[in-house]
Amino acid sequence: MKKIVLVILLIPLMFAGCVSDRDTIKDTVGIFLEARWKLLLNYNTPIEDYYDLVLESSLPEIQKDKEIIKKHLIDPRSKEGITIHNVRVVTRIDSINIKGNSAEVRATVEEVELDEQIGEEKYTSFISGIEHDINLVKKNGKWLITSHKSYDIFSQLYD
Repeated sequence: MKKIVLVILLIPLMFAGCVSDRDTIKDTVGIFLEARWKLLLNYNTPIEDYYDLVLESSLPEIQKDKEIIKKHLIDPRSKEGITIHNVRVVTRIDSINIKGNSAEVRATVEEVELDEQIGEEKYTSFISGIEHDINLVKKNGKWLITSHKSYDIFSQLYD
């Protein structure tokens, strides 16, 4: 009887690490995707700011992503005299598959809300439904992004 009680008490502890990893992965992916869209506010954010979230070997991929955002979202708005004042991002984690020290995540940016202005006219525009595949690795106890694929129309032009 004592063994059964002990086993029942230990079961939650066995899964505690998995729950913690899942929560950490969700947070990391959410922060990363929000930062990606916040580039619209400040494109000059140094790529080094991603070091905390991204494995260093993945930085060239992040730089490519920055260039896509600049070419297809920032530059056209700038040419039209449009400024972006605020960006709000709503992200949904669709799935997390953890295998040892690696994880695969499918996430959807459900909505990006942009507060924009042209001249004196202020308005809000929306981008929605963009899927992302993100791979992570656990290194020194921290989940880091190793690759990111966005299924937005602009990123698809570069595949």
